Amino acid sequence: MSKLLAKRWLLTLAIVLLALALRVAHVYEFSASPLSDGWLLMDSRYYDAEARRICEGEADATEPYYMAPLYPHALAAVYSVVRDRDAAWPYHRGPHAALWLQCLVGALSAAVMAWIAFLLFGRCAGLLSGLVAAAYEPFIYHDGLLMPSSLILLLNLLTLLALVLAARHRTWPWWLLAGFLLGLASVAHGTALLLGPGIALWLLLAWRELPWRRRLAWSALVTVAACVPVGLVFARNLYVSGDPVLLTSNAGRNFFIGSGPGATGTFYLLPTLWKGSDLGAHLTGFAREPGDPAASDISRRYTREALKAIASDPLRYLRLEFRKLRLLLGANEVGINDQLYFARRYSRILSFPSPTFLVVAPLGLLGLGLGLRRFRELSPLYLVLFCQAVAFLLMFVLGRYRLTLAACLVIFAAGALAWLWERARAGSRRSLLVAVLCLALLFAFVAWPIPGIDPERGWGNQYLHVGRSYLARGDLQQAAVSFERAVGADFRPWEDVARRRAECYLYLGRLKERSGSRREALSSYRDGLRALRKAEGDDERVRRLERQLMQARERLGSVAIGP
Repeated sequence: MSKLLAKRWLLTLAIVLLALALRVAHVYEFSASPLSDGWLLMDSRYYDAEARRICEGEADATEPYYMAPLYPHALAAVYSVVRDRDAAWPYHRGPHAALWLQCLVGALSAAVMAWIAFLLFGRCAGLLSGLVAAAYEPFIYHDGLLMPSSLILLLNLLTLLALVLAARHRTWPWWLLAGFLLGLASVAHGTALLLGPGIALWLLLAWRELPWRRRLAWSALVTVAACVPVGLVFARNLYVSGDPVLLTSNAGRNFFIGSGPGATGTFYLLPTLWKGSDLGAHLTGFAREPGDPAASDISRRYTREALKAIASDPLRYLRLEFRKLRLLLGANEVGINDQLYFARRYSRILSFPSPTFLVVAPLGLLGLGLGLRRFRELSPLYLVLFCQAVAFLLMFVLGRYRLTLAACLVIFAAGALAWLWERARAGSRRSLLVAVLCLALLFAFVAWPIPGIDPERGWGNQYLHVGRSYLARGDLQQAAVSFERAVGADFRPWEDVARRRAECYLYLGRLKERSGSRREALSSYRDGLRALRKAEGDDERVRRLERQLMQARERLGSVAIGP
């Protein structure tokens, strides 16, 4: 037994070192790319701003948390140690130090996945699971963003590991630890809250041979332990705002985005219906005035509107849920400004052949089916996977949201590969043939195209950001190339596509005018004005951009331009 444990620890150490090396190499290269300039993701800006506010104290806080609070508090802990207090955002050391720490968090997640697979499927599956987790492309990419994805994944995996050990040892400390980790995971992302009722039902229904008092006691331990971190956040929200918000005030809005009248299955830019209900208001700062609805009231209003839409057209909602299921299990990594496929050109680690969801999902689903014969033993893994799926079928699907689900599928996939190897060694051709046929069908389901979703979705905004970054760096040639690519690219899911495309034409015209190509510059300004005619609404940014384009066109049009 001691030799076996020693081997497992050595394998775990090797997995951690491999995962850490890949992530450090990616972050080192990617942090020098134009995509890292100014933090493209609005969520990253919010977390950075919250972390700095927490460092300065929350004496002026008057609003409940808008987004999950654990990650900004973790960032604040890093900033308080390494930040440069005299430097302006984003030119301080804090975010970069956080990215290096996230490399370690990602490596630890790979080790935890390996140990879960060790316990459930054996040493071979544990090694496979750890190696796949170490090299899994979406894990590496999201570990390199100033986002809570890596922290959420680690806490969910630690909760799963604690549940596996609690089910195996059946002692109260493991149930207490599982509950506390569940509470932390919920504070990191509210969707983990669904796992609480799931654990209670699992204990009460799947362990019926045990006395009901014991099962009820275990369920109570998990609940009480989980309520500690969640209760602290609730108490803070109530104290600073007088508003009883459990965790975050954006829950109703997210439900509306996922299930409301305009829902597409993934994120879309929802117009601000009430003051303070969007992320932009919390980034720029706003003051809630007397008579304005409270944050919890706004969340309830969004929820009511979404429920009305569901009740008015149940068939539409069923079709929407099927689309979400396809998005959840589809090959494409759907993002907003986090575009994995675009980022490959700035990271050699991401451009290497490595495991992707297209590989992991079919094998994982096969392993999920094969594991039904051991459902009781594997039930914690099924429970976490099912609760994750339900959470995002209720909300909306993004690639970064399904990382925990992908981790469960990686573990199932390792179990499936171990089973296939055993059947091959035993010469069981019939079992192998049936498994291969099932695998082919699952691969077709995962790879089947989804209307409106493709790898280049949203690249227009990426090119626009890269062009701005090259301008700031003084590389005018690369900036012009980026803006030229942007005007013909896809800007989804943003609704102000016309304004963004016209902005690219304005940049392009200025660069061509600067290089002496005045005729081409005039053509770009005209193209920009034509693009702007498709803009919806009367936004101040649109009016300002229109004035700039018209002034540039008139200035060049009044000058004789040679052939």
